Order: sequence, then C-alpha cells, then structure tokens
Amino acid sequence: MSSGIVRVGQYGRASHLNERSVDDQLIENDAWVAREPTWRTVWVKRDDGRSASKFATKARPGWEQAMTSIEAGEIDLLLCWELSRASRDRRVFAALFAACEENNVKIGVGGRVYDLADEEDAFQLDLQAALAVRESGKTQRRVKRGSRSSLASGRPTGKPPFGYRPIRSPETGKLDNWVADEETAPIVREIAKRALAGEPLATIATDLNERGIRTRPTKKFPEGAEWDGIRVRRVAINPTYAAYRVHNNEIATGTEASWPAILVDDDDPGEARKKSRDLHDQLVAKLCDPRRKSYADGSTKHLLVNIARCGKTLENGEMCRARCRRIKNRGTPSYACERKFCVARTQWLVDTFVTEVVIGRLERDDALELLVPDESGRANEARQEAATLQARLNRFYDQAADDKLSDEGLARIEARLLPQIKAAERRAEQHAAASSPLIAELAGPGARERWERLTVPQQREVIRILGVPIILPTGRGKWRDPAALDFLWHHEVEAV
Repeated sequence: MSSGIVRVGQYGRASHLNERSVDDQLIENDAWVAREPTWRTVWVKRDDGRSASKFATKARPGWEQAMTSIEAGEIDLLLCWELSRASRDRRVFAALFAACEENNVKIGVGGRVYDLADEEDAFQLDLQAALAVRESGKTQRRVKRGSRSSLASGRPTGKPPFGYRPIRSPETGKLDNWVADEETAPIVREIAKRALAGEPLATIATDLNERGIRTRPTKKFPEGAEWDGIRVRRVAINPTYAAYRVHNNEIATGTEASWPAILVDDDDPGEARKKSRDLHDQLVAKLCDPRRKSYADGSTKHLLVNIARCGKTLENGEMCRARCRRIKNRGTPSYACERKFCVARTQWLVDTFVTEVVIGRLERDDALELLVPDESGRANEARQEAATLQARLNRFYDQAADDKLSDEGLARIEARLLPQIKAAERRAEQHAAASSPLIAELAGPGARERWERLTVPQQREVIRILGVPIILPTGRGKWRDPAALDFLWHHEVEAV
C-alpha cells in the first residue's frame, strides 16, 4: 500500500454458465469500492460455470490468476461477495489464508473487511470457510440422492427456457417434454450466430428491443423483460439449447436429454443435436474466455487496436510483440507500440493494408478449404477423452470415500489424471473454436462486398481468427513503405 491508496482485487464465481450471480457479485463489489474514497480496483477476475468444491474437475483460471497476484503482493484487499465464491475446498482456503497473511492482504466479504493478523477476524474467516466446505458436502449428497431419477429419464423439469414450450400429458397434465417454440427458437439461433460472429452483446440486445422482442415472461415481468448484454450472454452459453443436461454443476455425460437441440435448425434431430453442441462449445470458448473484457471495450471503434503487434527486433533478437494502441502522432491518428513506442504508423495506411490482405485471401477460390478446416470430429474426440478420464477418476473418488484407497494414493492418481483431463478439455475448446461460421460466410467470390457490410467489431473478429497484423519500424521518409507491414496467418505459422 502506498500514498494511502488501497489496491483492490475483485473475484466472482458461479457454478452454472447461465447463472446470473457473477455479474451481480461484481456489481455489488463495484458499489462497495465506489463508497470508499481510497480504494482503487486494479483487477477483476471471474470464473463462469466453474465449481469450487473439492469434487470440481475444471480449472479456475480466474482464481489461479488472483492467487498469483496475491502471492506477488500486487493488491492490498481481495473482495468477494461471499467467501464461498472463493472456494468450497479447505485446501484452497488454507493456501488463500496463508498467502494473504504472508503478503498482508486483507479479505473483504459481505461489507466487512477481515485482517488475518487479527485473531478474531481470522477465526471468523475460518468459521465461514468451514461452513462453505460443509455446505458443499451436503449439496453433493443431496444432488446424488435426489437427481438420479430425473437424470436417468432424461426428461426436463420446471419451466422451459426462452426458445421452448412445454408439452403436457392430456391425461394427467404433467410435463412430458419441451419442444422448440416456433416464434422464439429462431431468436435463440440468431443470438448464437451473432454472438459467435463477434457482434457486441449490447448491440444484439438493443436490436432485439427495437424489434419488440422480449424475454420469457416471469412473475416479475409478465410481458417479458427487455434484453441487455447479460441476458443475451446467458442465452448464448446456455447448454440447454444444445440438449445438454446439467447435473451437479456440470454437463452430464452418458445421459441424453429428451428435448431437442435448437441452436442449429436441421430436419434431422441427430444432426441438429451434433451441430448445436459444436456451436455451443464454440460460444463457451469465446464468451467465457477469461481474457475477454467484462466492461465496454472502447477500442472496437478502431480496426486494429490491441490486435496489431509491434514487430521491432529487440537487443536479444526477439520480436517486441507488444500490442499497438491508437494515438495522435503529431496530430495524425496512428497505431503505436504500447510498451516502448518502438513503432508508430499512420492508422489509415495500416487499416488499408490489413483490409486488402484479408479480403484478398478471402476472395480466393480455395479460401474456404484453407481457412475453415473441419474440426468438429477432433473436438468430439477430445470431449470423449476428457469424459472417459473423468469417469475413471470418479471411480477412484468412490474408492477413497469407501476407505478402499488411501489419501496418498488418491493424491498420486489426481496428480496424473487431472492434468490429462484439463488438457483434453482445452483441446476440445480449441478445436470447437477453430471453425467460424463468420469466415465460412465471407470466403469466396464477393468477399469484399460481404466484408463491407460487417460492423467494425465483426471485422475485428475476422482478423483475430485469421492471423496477426505486424507493424515494423520504418526509416525516414518510408512511412508508406508496404514492406514495413506484415500479416502472420494462424494456419501457416504459430500466432504471436
């Protein structure tokens, strides 16, 4: 801490991808920071669709980044809406408390700041941690006992989400299934397509509202609510639309949902389900990327801000690789290296070069084959590998619970299998994201006309998918030299 300023790190988490609480948690944290004149938020980390119990199988990249920052002494205060958002695992709590105590980092929970150097505050945190761990175990037991029947049947429960309507038994009136709603299912497909194409979620929401489209009616909003970016995001990443069942905070494997998948419209239900699941994986990889900004990105007004990279060769022989921002260079809008001002090039010149390079490649007859490989098979293989490894690990957990496997033995097995599971899940996300419907629609003759109809955010998304623009240094009087610009294609070389 310096000059009386408290450096604040915020963390939010929710177990379900379509759960609203992460946004609500961060809004509460922001309001708390705004009330404290000396507090300054230095980072915000979040994990959507990630369990924090000891039974969790997916990594929490946001939490890992938060712990790294705490251990590096980069913050003075960690804010969580409640302590269970940080973890439900006593081993993680032990590591957190040790790191905070060693680096003099306080923890803010529910409007109160706790100092681990104070024995009463430390006791209160220990008590909250114990309750979070206890609740995790009770929830695990309840879910296993109460959901076996509905999980085995594959039938839905409760009110259908936006895009579906219920089918009830004429004899009993009980819910039999969900089917696609003829009016709202096309809206779900539209949201998914536009979100994957890189259109800002707030822009999609504004368009839906202007067309008079509302969300599913609820008790609070009998006519349906207006859309916003958060509601659009929930629809885009909701696994229900890919006919996935969610069990114990995870997509259930081995159980097929009885309702149809509606993210992709296809007369063949099996093909619709397969294509919808591939599309869902792409949306999750895109919208749940921890590198994605949670707040408005003003750079979307300019084509290459934070996309172009500095190509100057440093003293160690490596490329600078820093991102380029937009500046006024002697009154002229330009892109410049954000690190050391290694390079600065006139904006319209770089935009024109990159646009022509991209359109030139998209207009080729073989563009579709070259730029959009069929990755769906590899994505499914990776998902199946992850599911097989997870099922194997779950059997070892059951053995440990029955005292048939020692803690030391389980720890060795976890150390071997968990990295393999995480690696397979990463491969599945990468392969699913490799094929972009936006590129498929652009590629081929007439690409220029289709490119010009795109919004700037969509054009930026195309450039991100295809490669990396490189801005190289120029000599005096050579600012127009095209040799001082380059474009590295992802399918040809490793991305910068």
